[in-house]
Amino acid sequence: MTFLASLALPACLACSPPRRTDDPLNPIVAPTEVVNVRTAVLMDLAEVLLLGGDAAGAATAAGEALELYERKGNVASAARVQSFLAGLRSGAGAA
Repeated sequence: MTFLASLALPACLACSPPRRTDDPLNPIVAPTEVVNVRTAVLMDLAEVLLLGGDAAGAATAAGEALELYERKGNVASAARVQSFLAGLRSGAGAA
């Protein structure tokens, strides 16, 4: 678990329902134009959502990160996200 994910997990578990990446109140994901920072935040969010029991939300956040990595041409990071998504599909998770 990343440092950011470990800080966000208690807050995420306390909220009901979890915030989505398209939530206009989410001040972390949307504002940044720095792709690597944005994708890192999306993957941290995916991990927190997965740990909180929201596999669908985790897949959505990871899918957004994958799209950004692919658009940027970051093959190595895209492969890591694909591995995370494959773990979700197999039910093993990526934690």
